[in-house]
Amino acid sequence: MDKPRNDNTFDATARLVRQAQAGDKTAMKTLILAFKPLIYKTAGPFPDFEDAVSDFNLDLIQAVKAFDAEKGVYFPVYLKDIMMKQAKKRWRKIKPEAEYFDTTDEVHPGTANTEDRADHHQRMHQVYKAMQYLSPAQQDIMRAYYLEGQPLKTIAARRCCKLETVRTLQKRGVKKLKEKLILKK
Repeated sequence: MDKPRNDNTFDATARLVRQAQAGDKTAMKTLILAFKPLIYKTAGPFPDFEDAVSDFNLDLIQAVKAFDAEKGVYFPVYLKDIMMKQAKKRWRKIKPEAEYFDTTDEVHPGTANTEDRADHHQRMHQVYKAMQYLSPAQQDIMRAYYLEGQPLKTIAARRCCKLETVRTLQKRGVKKLKEKLILKK
């Protein structure tokens, strides 16, 4: 799996996770401190805040131990998923009729954005890889329409063909991309 261009944060996190998995207590403490904003924000809505923080710290420790870097998921994304599942489960015990709201994107501007960028980069890499199965005309139309934001009418004029031809190529391209991306999962 390709890494994002600015992967220093991911390399440092991955290194800390490996060290913590090997039993390095300092690395584990560093991870707990690094993800403290996520833990505090996740525990924020709970009436027993201190207990929730303790539970989420334990979830972090278990996540570190269970994390498998070979699966191609970055640890922050993996951890956030676990935290949200645990928060929803905890919330159902406290107020079964109420809905837990995911507010962790407000935690720390860098944390959420980094996770989103990593997830977005991974998806875009898969889309670009799947685009190799499209015809050159479909690739051109997909780039112009989705990446450059050109209207189909403009693309048709540039390609000197009918609007319906461009629509058909675009729809078939989307269908083929969906097939390729779904088969990968």
